[in-house]
Amino acid sequence: MNKIARMTSAMVFLFLLAMALVGCKGETTTATTTAGTTTTTTTTEAETTWYLAGNFSGYVADDSDYVMSPVTGMDGWYTITVSLTADNRDNAYDGHYYKVTDGTWTTCYGASNYAMQPAPVSPTGGGLGSVWVYENMDLTVMFDSNTLTIYDNSMVEDMENPRIYGDFSAAMGLGSDWSSDASANLVLTDPDEDGIYEGEWTIPAYAGTSENGYSFDVATQRQYYINEWGNYWGVTVQYLFDGSAAGMGQSSYLKPTTDTVYHFAYNSTTHVTTVTEILASPIIYGDFSGWSLDPANGAILLVQSATEEDLYSGTSTIPAYTGSGEAYMMAVCLTKQLYYWEGVGSWGAGEQYLFSGDAGGMGKVTYLYLDEAMELTFTYDASDNTTEITPPAGKSVGPYEYLSGPTLYGTFTRVTMDSECWILEGTGAAVMTAVSGDATKYEVTLQLNAYVAPTEGYYTEDTGYRFLLVTTKADYGWGYYAGTQYTFDGNLAGMGGYTNITITETGTYHFVYDSVTHITTYEKIG
Repeated sequence: MNKIARMTSAMVFLFLLAMALVGCKGETTTATTTAGTTTTTTTTEAETTWYLAGNFSGYVADDSDYVMSPVTGMDGWYTITVSLTADNRDNAYDGHYYKVTDGTWTTCYGASNYAMQPAPVSPTGGGLGSVWVYENMDLTVMFDSNTLTIYDNSMVEDMENPRIYGDFSAAMGLGSDWSSDASANLVLTDPDEDGIYEGEWTIPAYAGTSENGYSFDVATQRQYYINEWGNYWGVTVQYLFDGSAAGMGQSSYLKPTTDTVYHFAYNSTTHVTTVTEILASPIIYGDFSGWSLDPANGAILLVQSATEEDLYSGTSTIPAYTGSGEAYMMAVCLTKQLYYWEGVGSWGAGEQYLFSGDAGGMGKVTYLYLDEAMELTFTYDASDNTTEITPPAGKSVGPYEYLSGPTLYGTFTRVTMDSECWILEGTGAAVMTAVSGDATKYEVTLQLNAYVAPTEGYYTEDTGYRFLLVTTKADYGWGYYAGTQYTFDGNLAGMGGYTNITITETGTYHFVYDSVTHITTYEKIG
C-alpha cells in the first residue's frame, strides 16, 4: 500500500472513531442521482447513539462502554444495564447519578424526564438534574426517545392515595384488569386527614366464571419492573380487606349479583378496609327472618313511595309471637358490611336504625309482641330514620325499645315550668349506670332541693316529687314515650301511678335500682 492510501485509511478510521465517541445527533447524509433530465436528492438522517453517563462512567458523556442498545420490537426505545456498586458510588454526594446523553452534555436528559414524578432528589443536593439512585444495585435503564422519557428498575412509588386494583377494571370501563395505573384503579381519598381513605363506586354485576367473583387488593406501593416479560409497573405492597399482607395470587373478593354500590374505607394504620354495601332499598330484618337480610328468607323489603321520596313501605304478615324471648326483635337496615373472623369474611348488617329513629346495632333492637298473626305495614322515613307500623283496622300494636339504662322519671327535674318534668332521654335525663361489681344493680346521684310545691301549673297540689323508674319506651300510636315503669316498691306502675317523695333537706341523693326485684332505694349522701 502506498503512503497516500495509508494516510487516507487512517483518517477515515479516526473520523469514524470520533463519530462513535461523540455520537452527534441529527447528522445527515445527502445523495444526488441524475437519470436523464431528472435529478433526485435523498437525505438520510443518521440514527442517534444514546449513552448512559454518570458516576459509574466518571461522568464521561460518551463512554463507549455505556452505549444503550435498541430494544427489539420497540421502535425508538433503548436500554442498558449497569452495576451500581460501593466502588463506583459517588461518595462526595452519596449515591449514584445518571443522565441519558447523545454523547454530549448539551443534549441530555435526567430528572425532569424521569417517568416517576417528582423524581427522587438527593438530600445532599448533588446531581445537577441527574436521576438519583441511592441503592447499590444492578440498574436497568430504558429510554423512550420518542417521548424523551426515562424509566429504570429503581423506581418505587409510595402511593399518595391507596388504590384498589384487581380484575374489575375492564368491567367498570376503567382500563386493563390488574393495572396499577390510577386511571384503572379505585383511588381512595382522605379529605379530612384522619388516616381513613374512602371511596364509593358502583360495581357491575359479576359475569365471569370465578366462583369467588371479582378480585380486589389494596395497593400502597408499586415498582417499575424490567425483565424478560417486558417493562411495567407492578404492585409491591398490597393488603387484603382484612388488613393482612396480600402475597402472590392472594385477593379479597366481591361477587355482586346486580350492579351494587360499595363504600370502601381503608385504615392506613391497621390496613383494614371496611367494605359496605349500600342497599338499594331499606330492609326490616330480625329474629322473624332468622336475622337474614334476604327478603327470600323473610326480611321485609321497603319500597320507595312514588310521591314522597323519603318514605319507604312494605307489608308482611307476621305470625303471633311464640318464641322463648319477650317479643320479636326488629331493626331497619340500610347497608350490609363485610366482617372478618379469623380470616373468613361474611356479610352482616351495617348501618341500621330502631323504629324510634335511634341508631341500632350491638344488641339494640325494637321489640314487638303479637298475640295473634297480623298483616302489618311498615313505613320508614329516611329524613329522621323513624319507622311507623300500621296494623289492620281495629287492631293496635306497641313496639318498644330499651332505654340506654334504667332512668328515673318524674317532676324532680322541674325548675320553673311543667314542661321540664318527665324527661325520658337526652339532656337532663336521670339515666342510671351499672353498679361496679354487681350487674343486677344500677345507680345515679342527683342534687335535689327541698321540695316546694309550684305556684302554677299542674302540680300545685303535690306534697312531694313524683318518681318512676322506667326501663323502656313504647309507641302506642303517638310517638315513643315511657313504656315499662315501676314504682319504687317494685310494682308495675298503672295509669297515673308514681312514688311520692318529699325531700325536706337540700342535698345530694343516691338512688339504686335492683333489676331483679325492680325495687328502687335512695339515701342522702351529702
